[in-house]
Amino acid sequence: MLRNKFNETPHLDALAKRGLRFTHAYASAPVCSPYRAAFLTGQYPARVGILDYLRPDSENGLSTRHTTLPEMLQKNGYTTGMIGKWHLSGYTYHGAKKVVRPIDHGFGWNTGSEIKGVGNGANFYPYVFRTQPISWIDLPKNKLGKSEYLTDRLNHEAIGFIEKTRTSPSSFICPTTRPTRFSTGGLIWWKNTARNIGRVKAPVTDAISVRIQGRRAMP
Repeated sequence: MLRNKFNETPHLDALAKRGLRFTHAYASAPVCSPYRAAFLTGQYPARVGILDYLRPDSENGLSTRHTTLPEMLQKNGYTTGMIGKWHLSGYTYHGAKKVVRPIDHGFGWNTGSEIKGVGNGANFYPYVFRTQPISWIDLPKNKLGKSEYLTDRLNHEAIGFIEKTRTSPSSFICPTTRPTRFSTGGLIWWKNTARNIGRVKAPVTDAISVRIQGRRAMP
């Protein structure tokens, strides 16, 4: 599917064969916040006023004046979820007074998003960087044991969302944090990504089958 001879993607290939491929995508920015803003609103970063990644104390979060894709889906009966990195707001911990969260933009359920600056590298539970006083992410409870790893946990939450919404229209995004820290362990990142794509594939495929069968049964 990705036409890459080095990185094999059998699970992505299998999903692509049963779904749609969008081959003319456009990345509107090379860094986190402006790209995310454009992806959710369908507008260029300059239109939404976010031109660079937002600093932890930023007051320039994605304004609720803009209509987002999850808002439109929610209005049309979809259950919407957001799992993982948000980075479209400053954080109360760093003094920001105008904090915008995923639920403010149409995501009915959200977990695994940051509550303070993301640039730390604490990717194992309890997600506390060195001597900092709090975790940087809103995952207070351990679900995967002593060596819980963030990418594994986010995919665990994604699978849970798929299973809970498998019989009804739903949509979610799951942006992990690991690609932004590729240099800290590229091979480990790739192995974990490959494994987790495999873990997510099964419930996604099952949910697709359930919905197709449901449509066939409709009069």
